[in-house]
Amino acid sequence: MSIHRKSHVLMAGGGGGTSAPGWSVSRRAYCSTFDLQSLLASVLREFGASCEAESVSLLLDERGDLHCQRCEDGTYLLVDTLELDGGARYLKRDTRETRMKITYAAQPMGELCVRWGWELDKKRSAERCRAFADDLGLLIQRHEVRRWSRETLGVTQTFIGLSPSLRAVEHQVERACETELPVVIRGEFGTEVLTAAVALHCGSSTSEGDFLILNCAALGPEDIAEKLERLAEAQATLFLCGVDELTPATQRALMSGLPALFGSPLTSGTANLRLIASTTQDLTHLYREGKFSPTLLTVLDVLEIVIPPLRSRSCDIVDIARHVLHEHHEAHSKRGAPLRSCSDELSTLLTAYTWPGNVLELERVILQLAVMSESNPLGLTDVERHAGKLLIEEADEDGDEDGEGDGDRRSAPPSFNDLDEWIAVMAERDYARFEGLHEGLQRALIYMCEHYQERVTLNILGKRAHLSNSHLSYLFKSSVGIKFKTLLARLRIEKAKRLLTHTGHPRRITDIASETGFGDLSHFEKTFRRFVNMCPREYRNSIAQ
Repeated sequence: MSIHRKSHVLMAGGGGGTSAPGWSVSRRAYCSTFDLQSLLASVLREFGASCEAESVSLLLDERGDLHCQRCEDGTYLLVDTLELDGGARYLKRDTRETRMKITYAAQPMGELCVRWGWELDKKRSAERCRAFADDLGLLIQRHEVRRWSRETLGVTQTFIGLSPSLRAVEHQVERACETELPVVIRGEFGTEVLTAAVALHCGSSTSEGDFLILNCAALGPEDIAEKLERLAEAQATLFLCGVDELTPATQRALMSGLPALFGSPLTSGTANLRLIASTTQDLTHLYREGKFSPTLLTVLDVLEIVIPPLRSRSCDIVDIARHVLHEHHEAHSKRGAPLRSCSDELSTLLTAYTWPGNVLELERVILQLAVMSESNPLGLTDVERHAGKLLIEEADEDGDEDGEGDGDRRSAPPSFNDLDEWIAVMAERDYARFEGLHEGLQRALIYMCEHYQERVTLNILGKRAHLSNSHLSYLFKSSVGIKFKTLLARLRIEKAKRLLTHTGHPRRITDIASETGFGDLSHFEKTFRRFVNMCPREYRNSIAQ
């Protein structure tokens, strides 16, 4: 068991058909390598420019104040609050001012003050400032988690990126921090489950206590009593890492100890203990298969947070890569050595790759390039030498190799935030949103939208798009971020979900499978469970409830 002492101081993303709300923070102003002061100054200036405010002030309880003033040329400069009449914190209120409290998990952090250059629409300005204040709270908390993990764990743990699905996860974490109820964090191997656990600890009332990690894969029944005894009188967070890997004997040992410490779901939160568990599998499915204890499930599975895989939020990939390069530079580079960066070529390849190992795999690849390559920025030659798998395209179902094609990199994706938005646009046949894509890719996407019920292969799409299979495959991965087979399967599942939730006479599951292009019921159910994490019948029942 690892014990980390503090030195100082619900389902989201991934599988739904409805896109999560986006950030009010501009992507142009966000940089994953900025320190907190620089990041806040950047987003304040961008927010002021976007709404043409006279000034934007951030009055932070423990971190000082920031004030951005609009200049005559329309730019925004960060000024010393002492230069203002009485200081920003004492600015006189008037009808052109909007103030919003900044909080995290109901705890105050400070106040946002926006002064407008005109009489304002109070409702509209309040909504805009409320969304911006909410996002400021998340960004400030990210840096608190980053600081705590560095000082206590010795490694940096923080969420990186501005995808809507990641924002939804962070809001779920924030809501969970307002209680002490047990939380199960579910995510594929390599996703940010530890980051979510650390964020839950830092935002909860047990944050002043210990953060205890139990590696369930290495835990035997004989270890349980000793480990849990150390929690009896402690204020702490217990993180069961990989709870789906517990052996039956270890599950029984945990069953005898956890209820005494944490009680039932109704009484959890009354003690000075917080229980968090992580899993790569759905614990309810494991229970139904007889592989997980129902008693243990009752204790653990009260709140659930699902971490979306990296392939469903490709807009976060380059931000994470830059963050890894920055962390490596700070920790290992010789004094005076320049910070490495990603070329546009490398960014395209990183975004096009599907990352089966998620963030952990991305970190390994970036570190490998940083250590083994000498060029700056890192580019295609470095990838060819040290990370060739990014260039490997898997064969499609007809046996054609999906290569890089003729290297046409002019295709630029429209302003979609993540894969969920692609699927929603395709399901609704909103073809105007394809504007800006390569013309051949547009033709292929439209054909998929109109013929998803039929047999669709890369050969068929290539002929319709007037492109070679290798070129079309490259365009799918560089512009959409995934292979066409995965995109087609997601589109079919989205159509099936809509049929399953139809309020009229319910259709048979077999008929829905046939109507959405699946050859047999078994294949349909397997694919549906893969993307939705439940079978079609369970999904229909969950919607009906």
